[in-house]
Amino acid sequence: LGRPSQIAYAVDDVAHAAARFAGPTGAGPFFVVDHIVLSGGGALLPGLDELVAKRAGVATVIANPFASMQTSDRIRSRQLAQDAPMLLIACGLALRSFE
Repeated sequence: LGRPSQIAYAVDDVAHAAARFAGPTGAGPFFVVDHIVLSGGGALLPGLDELVAKRAGVATVIANPFASMQTSDRIRSRQLAQDAPMLLIACGLALRSFE
């Protein structure tokens, strides 16, 4: 799981960012934070989503841009599910060509 202190700092950073976004009253200068989506390779650290959810007090999930997409039978679905959080930007850029 990496160095515990590094993980703790990352979890605290995410929780503080969510709190700053929501503002001191929870009404927020922008919006109420009702969920957090983790992406990238760091999102794959076991239990990170649970730690962030507990610390931030907000439902937290790991990004999977392919969750509601149909895929070819030639795609290894287990490998795609493992790699999905790291492919969020690539998936978004590919989808831009369909607009």
